[in-house]
Amino acid sequence: MQERRKAGADPTHDLADEDHPETFLFDVHHGTLKLTKVKFQTRGRRIYVLARLDVDGAPHTNPDGGRVGPTHLLP
Repeated sequence: MQERRKAGADPTHDLADEDHPETFLFDVHHGTLKLTKVKFQTRGRRIYVLARLDVDGAPHTNPDGGRVGPTHLLP
């Protein structure tokens, strides 16, 4: 696993399988004002979100009308 960082950004890690050519990205985003807030996200082909776990974020309504709480998992 290789870590890539930009100045002032949270880390993105490359994930690879030795048996397959496909690579994935694992993003970690930490809150700045609310230190308990964090987002873990996996992506395939750089742009497709495969799964995301939001911890201690703001409750909100998704575009499909579904309401989510502060901690939730999106497939």
